This record gives sequence, C-alpha cells and structure tokens, in this order.
Amino acid sequence: MRIGNHYYDPTFDDPIGNTQTDKTVFTYYKLPHDLMYVNRFDGIDIPTDIKTLDLSARKKIVLKNMYEQYDTYKDYLLMSKIKNRKALGLSYEETVDLNTLTNKVKFYEVNNFSYYDENGKKRSIAGLNYYLLENSKLDMILFDTKIDLNQSKFFKWYDENGNLQYRLAYNLKFY
Repeated sequence: MRIGNHYYDPTFDDPIGNTQTDKTVFTYYKLPHDLMYVNRFDGIDIPTDIKTLDLSARKKIVLKNMYEQYDTYKDYLLMSKIKNRKALGLSYEETVDLNTLTNKVKFYEVNNFSYYDENGKKRSIAGLNYYLLENSKLDMILFDTKIDLNQSKFFKWYDENGNLQYRLAYNLKFY
C-alpha cells in the first residue's frame, strides 16, 4: 500500500504470534519505494529471466540488492537482516562457513571457562548465553536481527574432554 511517498505492508513479515516482545514491530512500514522492493518485486513486474532462476540464485539477487542499498538505508529495520554480514566484511556472494568466519573475526580460546581478552587480561566466565556455531546454522545466526555482534564474543570453546566447539557468546558474566 502506498500513502504519499511511502510504502507499507503490515502483512509481509507479519509479527502476529510473535511472543518474543510486547511491542509490535513492522519491518515494511513507511519505506521508500526502492527499499520496499529490495527483497521482492513490485507486483507482477518480475523480469522473465528471474522467474526461471532457482531459489539459490534468486536469494543471491536479493542479497546483492540489499548490499547495494545498505549504506543509504542501514537504519531501517529491514536492513538489519544483513548488518551482521556487513559488519563481518562478508560480500553478498560469500558462502558463510566456519573456515571463512574464523579467518574474518577474532576467536578467543576458552579452557576451563577462562580466556584472555583483547588486552591480555585473564577472564573467568561465570555465565553466558551462546549460539553453537555450526556450518548448517551460520547463515541463520548471522541473519538474526536480535544479535548484536558488538555485544558478543566469538569463542573456540574447549570442554573438559578437550572437544572443540565454536560459540557466539552473549550476556557474559564474569567472576
């Protein structure tokens, strides 16, 4: 729906049933035309060559469109879906896997709930929340609009048996 120079779609990415917040948030609210259609097409004007592409190729086109518009519209909620990818220096074409991620960001090695921070100070972890980083889940985690990489740490976590896990930790509490 268009009102003046802004576009609205309260049904696309509809928050009904969202139990994670008391506040209703609409992603497609009061957007300029080019941002409203950054990840979809205006009505039936879908180019024929795009109709014949597989889902993976169409997703790359959407990512490319979002990357091209990001600097102009980064403060809009819709663009938060790629903010973490941009913050990590990932291109729209890059497939995210643990190998790529470990080369792009600083991982801290944790043994017995302790690690050395960026200043070389030993930190003992009393508690944390985390996402287990596995290749099959990385895109989902990096697209999560609730994750703030500035408030998170990437860990190479060794358990008591010496097994390695990669974790994205948040809500860290220290002794």
